[in-house]
Amino acid sequence: MVASHRSATLDTWAIDSGASHNYCNNLGNFRQDSVTETNMIIRLGDKSQAQAIKKGAIHLSGVDIEAFFVPDFRISLLSVGQLDFYGYTTTFRSGICSIANTNGRIVLSATLKQGLYILSLDGSAHISEIRYLRTAQRSNTVNIWHQRFAHLNYTDLKHILESNKSRTPWTIPGLYETCVHTKQQYVIRTKSSRISMPFELVHSDLCGPMKHSNGGAQYYIIYIDDCTRYTEVYFLVTKSAEEISAKFRHYQVWVEAQGFHIKQFRSDNRSGEYSN
Repeated sequence: MVASHRSATLDTWAIDSGASHNYCNNLGNFRQDSVTETNMIIRLGDKSQAQAIKKGAIHLSGVDIEAFFVPDFRISLLSVGQLDFYGYTTTFRSGICSIANTNGRIVLSATLKQGLYILSLDGSAHISEIRYLRTAQRSNTVNIWHQRFAHLNYTDLKHILESNKSRTPWTIPGLYETCVHTKQQYVIRTKSSRISMPFELVHSDLCGPMKHSNGGAQYYIIYIDDCTRYTEVYFLVTKSAEEISAKFRHYQVWVEAQGFHIKQFRSDNRSGEYSN
């Protein structure tokens, strides 16, 4: 909150995002039939205090607000939080603060001066600053046109803008995140059918090394039946081809003992897992 009790300046309003209420230092701005007595202590950022002695309604260049009368404030404060509460939209851009009503029409604007957004309450200044705001908004419209042309590539977009003698400053911006996500290629996986008989196709993979088990194993190998997804796990001390082949033979004997035969075996065979 920005305020001071010294050198009062009437009819100077600043936009304040830290103020919980609207505060006015000029009793003449209030609608007289709305003014009531109050006694509210306001604690400021520098730990000093000020007193609001009245409250009422103010018509502020097209905006109707409720405010407290604080005669000790150097300037009047328009609360961003209160504007939001009553449905106004506050936008800060390029040194201009614009306040729009529920229909999107800008009804107030403020210019950044010495760190404060000071309201322009006279008509000519208001119109001038709105025009400045619109000019500032146009100064970075390359991406806006990029969106309007359905994210057209920047080479063709440049040709369109230059052919229409657009005054838009032309610089190719950085990567546009939406395009990165939507234009990248995706691998579409089709659903594969499973084998109809158990153990006709078995998948295998070797995992490790990991922390030693109590038996000294650092690896394990898994066998997955494609039909039933039944899985067997065997632990290995090493990943030598001899030890892996021995585990496979053990698994194969077990499968045949169930009355089945392995017809296909699928493994990435990394590092020659099944090589002699």
